[in-house]
Formats: sequence, C-alpha cells, structure tokens
Amino acid sequence: MRLGLHPRLLATATAAALLGACAHPVGPDYQAPQAALAAHWSDAGWHAAQPADDAARGPWWQLYHDPALDGLESAAEQDSPGLQAALARVRQAEALTTVAGAAGKPQVDAGVNASRLRTSANRDYGLPGFPTPSTTQNDFNLGASVRWETDLMGGVARSVEAAQAAADQSRADAQTVRLLLAANIASAYFTLRALDADVEQLARLLELQERILVLTQRRVELGQGTALDVATQQSLVDTTRVQLDTLRTQRGSQEAALAALSGQAAPDFHLAPGVLAETVPHPDLGVPADLLQRRPDIASAERAVAQASAQIGVATAARYPDLALSGNVGSDSRLLSRLIEAPSMVWAFGASLAATVYDGGRIDATVSAARAAHEASVAQYRQAVLGALAEVEGALRAEQVLMQAVDRQQTALATARRQLDLVSRRHDAGYGVAPDLLAAEQAVRLDERQLVALRGQRLLNSVTLVKALGGSWEDPR
Repeated sequence: MRLGLHPRLLATATAAALLGACAHPVGPDYQAPQAALAAHWSDAGWHAAQPADDAARGPWWQLYHDPALDGLESAAEQDSPGLQAALARVRQAEALTTVAGAAGKPQVDAGVNASRLRTSANRDYGLPGFPTPSTTQNDFNLGASVRWETDLMGGVARSVEAAQAAADQSRADAQTVRLLLAANIASAYFTLRALDADVEQLARLLELQERILVLTQRRVELGQGTALDVATQQSLVDTTRVQLDTLRTQRGSQEAALAALSGQAAPDFHLAPGVLAETVPHPDLGVPADLLQRRPDIASAERAVAQASAQIGVATAARYPDLALSGNVGSDSRLLSRLIEAPSMVWAFGASLAATVYDGGRIDATVSAARAAHEASVAQYRQAVLGALAEVEGALRAEQVLMQAVDRQQTALATARRQLDLVSRRHDAGYGVAPDLLAAEQAVRLDERQLVALRGQRLLNSVTLVKALGGSWEDPR
C-alpha cells in the first residue's frame, strides 16, 4: 500500500523509521554453543600448559630444524592453489558483508537527461475534433532521488550479523586449509626421509646378504653345505632387491606428491636424499578446552552456529511490515538555459508501508527451517569438538606406544651390537667362523632398520599431533 504524505506526516514516518532502526532486532541473540570437555588429558605423561589463545600460530614446522622442510612450507605458502583459493573465498565473504550492510542504508541516484521530440499532428491532445498542430521541442531533466528501505524490525541487521559470521567462518576455513597443507607437506616430507633412510639401510643389508651368498656358495664347493642353503640365501637376496626397487619407486611417488603440495611442477622438482630427523619436539598440550581457541575447524563450526542464529532473525523479520521512504528533487525545462531556474524545480517525497497478509505458511515454515538449521549447526559444532578431542587423544596414545617401542628397539639393537662384538672377537681370535660373524652383523642391520622405521613413525605421529592441536606449538627449549 502506498500513501502520499503531508510533510508533517512524512516527518513523523521518518522519525518512526529512525526509532525502529534503533530498536532491538527480532530473533534470538547469539549464544555460544556448549560442548562437554574433560578437565585434562588422560595421558598423565604430558604436562599441562597455560591457555594458548595468544600462542603464536606461525611456522610450527621450524621446530624440526630442517631447512629443506622450511623451504617446502614457504613455497606452499606462496604457490599452493588450494590455499590461494581459500584466501580468495575470504575476500569474497568480506565483500558480501559489505553488500549485506548496504541494504540498510539509503540509496542515492542522480541523473541527467536531454532529448528532442516531435509530436504528431494526427492525434487529438485536447478536445475531440480539435487536432493539435505538430510541434518539435527539447526536453532537459536534472535530478536526484533517494530511497531508504528502513530496517524496522532488524532484519537487515541480522543479515549483516550472518554475513559477518560467514566472513569469520571463511577466515577460519582458510586457516584450516593452511594448517592441513602444512601438516600434509610435513607428513609427506618425513615419509620421504623415512624412505631415504630405509633405502640406505636396505642397501647395506643387501650388500651383507650378497656376501653371505658368496660365502654359502664357497662352503658348498668345499662340501660344507648343500644346494638348498644356496637357494635359500639366493631367494633372500632376490627378495631384498625387489624390496629395494619398491622403496625407490615409492620415493619417486612421494617426491611427486610433495611437488604438488608445495605448488611446484613434478617434472621440474627434485629433492636430494637426506637424513631423518633425530629428535621429535614435545608440545605444551594445555587442557582440552584450549582446543576451542587453537583449532580453526572448531572456530569455523562455531561461526556457522552464529550465522545460523542470525538467519533465524532474518526469517522472523519477514513477519513484520516494511517501511520505505523515498524522495526526489530536480529540474525540468524545455530550454537548457533555464534548467537551473527556480520555476523549473520539481520534487516529490513519499513513503510506502507493506506487509504480508497471507502467504500460505511460507514465513512460518522459513522460520522453522532456520531454527532447525541452527540446531543442526550446534550438533555439528559439538561433533567437531568431540572429533578434535579424539584426534589429540589418539595421537598422544600413539606417541606413548611409539616411545616405548623405540626404547625397546634401542635395547634390542644394543644387545645385537654386543653380540656382534663378541662374535667378532671370537673370530679374530680364531675361535669363530665367518657365517656366525655375518649372521650377527645381519641381525644388527635388521634391528637398525626397524629402529629407523619407528623413528619415522614417531615423526609422522608428531605431525598428526600438531595438526590435532591446531598448530599452536611452543618450543619447550
């Protein structure tokens, strides 16, 4: 319904609109969702830290003190298409926030028009039967108009609130992409270095097995062995060679994966063999509640709840009337020279008030859908928190098991080395035989290879832990 208003009534409507715009928006005010959190981690072997909401979220991978890894992570920050796409989505969401806010502000348009027209002499413009002669004339217009869709019930304010939450969510999503990218690069890199170490260990083992094969063949020639001994050792050598070829193939695939992750072309990418890191850094865990501040995916889920809450207000505002104020001012003249004279001035002001009387339940259903979406987002937030807790717990328990396995393997390796030393002394003293010496040396090589494998698993699990903690590591040294 549109009403032409007296200036006094128009002023009254404007004042009402301003008061309405200052009123509290309809719909629920946002309340952060709650999630059940334990007071501490179940693994008592880790010490608690202070809350890490202000902890640096910078290059955590530098704690491994590996320049090659640092270079890969830096390249990914610059060249990763996935990260660039996530950052572009952040800019898109920020722009959409501005779009949402503009809906609650007046829109001002201005224009100028010039035309020349000729009227028809065969049309009655006045009384019937009295034709008007044809005329040719100019028409000049200059004017500006204003229209303001007032936000009486706060629907626009809730839309802005939702857009801001969406922008915050996109920023958290970008941080999640950055965290996952860095973790995936670190995991792929340590897998590559573990393969390098395994290739080196297996090559040394193959060399030893080939020496044992030669010795076995000589023993057969001297009548001290059988053809079965030679066949058995030859089979072992062949199997090790196949394993070595397989490891080298896996290394090539892992190198190509690293190239893609760091934003580089695989054919031009090469990483020379290197050593596996000796130590694994220990993070300050904090308490489980710190994950709400550390993990960007949890922050994203929480912002999704805020967005869904605001959408309830947007849907609810549709139940109430909309008030729009409009006005225009300008000038109109047939002569350009008289366009800015007072008699040429024209103006108009007005207001319109519209409300939905019947919609078949559409608005109520929209509100119900928005409330259901909010409930779903709360559930998803809680699921994200539970998943984060499970990831940290799993990584902590795996680290405890791996630490014990490394200690036991180091004990086994020390025992094998003592045995090799004893056999070597007996052999040097003339009391031992070469097969025993080679067998003891082979046992050492196998234990060394197993220890390298466990060290690689610990490094990979440490990356899993830093990812589970949201990237907030502090160097304890």
